[in-house]
Amino acid sequence: MKNIKMARSLDLVDDDLLEQAEPRGRRTRAEFHLKKVILVACITILLTAGCLWLFIPFNTDLPDVSMYRESEYYDIIQKLNVATFVKPKNKNNFDKYIGNIFKGATMADGAAPESGDPGDGRYRELTDNQVQGVIEGDRIKGTDTHIFYLNGSRLEAYSIAGESSAMVGAIRLMDRIPYGTLYEDEWEFYLSMDGKTATVVASYYKSKYHENDYFGVYVDVISLDVSDPAAMQIKKSVTVSGDYQSSRMVNGQLLLLTGFAVSSNPDFSKEFRYLPQIDVGNGLSTIPAADIICPETISRARYTVVCKVAEEGLALLDSAAFLSYSEEAYVSETDIFVTRTYTEPFERNGLTYERTKTEISCMRYEGENLALQGSVSVNGSVKNQYSMDVYDGILRVVTTTRESLRSQEVDGETVLFDTVTADTTNADLYCIDLANWQPVASVVGFAPEGESAESVRFDGENAYVCTAEVVTVTDPVYFFDLHDLSNITYKDTGVIEGYSTSLIQLGNGYLLGIGVGERSSLKVEIYEESVTGVVSVCKYELKNVSYSEAYKSYFIDRENCLVGLGISLWGKSEADSYNGYILLHFDGFELREVLKESLSGTNEEKRGVLIDGYFYLFGRHEFKVRCIYG
Repeated sequence: MKNIKMARSLDLVDDDLLEQAEPRGRRTRAEFHLKKVILVACITILLTAGCLWLFIPFNTDLPDVSMYRESEYYDIIQKLNVATFVKPKNKNNFDKYIGNIFKGATMADGAAPESGDPGDGRYRELTDNQVQGVIEGDRIKGTDTHIFYLNGSRLEAYSIAGESSAMVGAIRLMDRIPYGTLYEDEWEFYLSMDGKTATVVASYYKSKYHENDYFGVYVDVISLDVSDPAAMQIKKSVTVSGDYQSSRMVNGQLLLLTGFAVSSNPDFSKEFRYLPQIDVGNGLSTIPAADIICPETISRARYTVVCKVAEEGLALLDSAAFLSYSEEAYVSETDIFVTRTYTEPFERNGLTYERTKTEISCMRYEGENLALQGSVSVNGSVKNQYSMDVYDGILRVVTTTRESLRSQEVDGETVLFDTVTADTTNADLYCIDLANWQPVASVVGFAPEGESAESVRFDGENAYVCTAEVVTVTDPVYFFDLHDLSNITYKDTGVIEGYSTSLIQLGNGYLLGIGVGERSSLKVEIYEESVTGVVSVCKYELKNVSYSEAYKSYFIDRENCLVGLGISLWGKSEADSYNGYILLHFDGFELREVLKESLSGTNEEKRGVLIDGYFYLFGRHEFKVRCIYG
């Protein structure tokens, strides 16, 4: 416009041209002003939306699952909806993404995901099973002619020929799982009575995801033809979603127990997200709602799944699941006992406490189908399968009891206590009549206050219990006489150094304890019942040594009073360190070293077996034979 005015003053342009130029300038200014208004409006809208996105509170209400009311699993969905719901940790998106920057927090949108010659010999039992006739899975099994060892995820076959023994065949099982993580430390297997079929139980994490599949932990049951150990072949497999818990083989039938955990805030429109699945070769299918045992109140969003599978052919005979059960399992000659731990509040002297309780439920596997028998609740928690036993229709259980002070009223306000520092522990023994599921006898609080039941072993009408105050590494060992349940009596050693993590009966009335002598030490001790109590006969100790607490990793020969186990000695330097295996013999007076041999691998996976005077040693990628007698 300035140029136009100048041109007018100099009389350089026509008036008609000037009249046409002035409106165009006015329109250009108006258009620019309009664009500016639109831009400011857009920015204002974006800022407003951004503020709303940042500061609108997250929904903390329980999700509505009423749309699934027609589902056969609706009762389960409702309970899981409560048990798995997790309220947002942040108030809004500002608190989640920006507020935490100023707090120095590390942001994470979700938790990481759980992560030779033909073998025609007959079966030779190499595992020290808890119940006679109920075979437990192990890393080692054998026949009269071969020993099979599960070396990580590779099944290996060795000839039995003394110092001339050698590996005659092997098969890699990890190749059938092309993605994910193998939990090889959990793998176990069985061998059929004719020595021709191996059944491997393999646990792994499946990381690949697609829309109609469950990504997470799986258990595969893999059947192999091992009739020719030099050419072992996979025959068939069955898959169960969840992690490996335990298993047994009884009369050609595999009893598989797995644990299926439900993640927080699951998508209930996809059954594999909240219900255990089984694949017998036709894809994953859900266990029917009628076969899921669900308590009125669930304490954990986790199932214990029981599958009954034929050893030959892997046909699924039956399946069932216990919701909220996630702990230990004991298998008798006819029944499976599973446990769930929960807490129960109670009042004492105006204070609020809670006690630990365990519900034990029984499912009969004997017969064509799995059948629920009954349940009972006892005080305390069960450590492992050896804490339970059935004898003459009576279920015997040893528990660690725990009472915690939760809160107290002070000046009209509720004060919460740290349950870690407010705990009191002890040990109980219960005897339950399985005819009516009622307790018929008990010994309550038999240990010094503050101790817990660290190892238990039942032997007919006797029970042996080691309780310990783990912090101070001291314990008593108890001998219980259970032949008269109306008058249970017991004796103990009194307080002694260390404690046993496993108790084993030996011949001639002796008891063997494997455990800790003092911090970072191994103690193997022999006990004997006396007139007035329980006495220590002898002990074997090694300082600065770690060992496996897995009972199946031990070699136990009661007849010859032998015990073998893997050890790891960690010295100040590599030269002072030692990874190996020891074999001890109790001669009635002392525990003596029969063998001390270097052996690779973790102590949990090391195995040893005595055959015809030769001791066969198995470790990770290592095999040795040593002559013990002869």
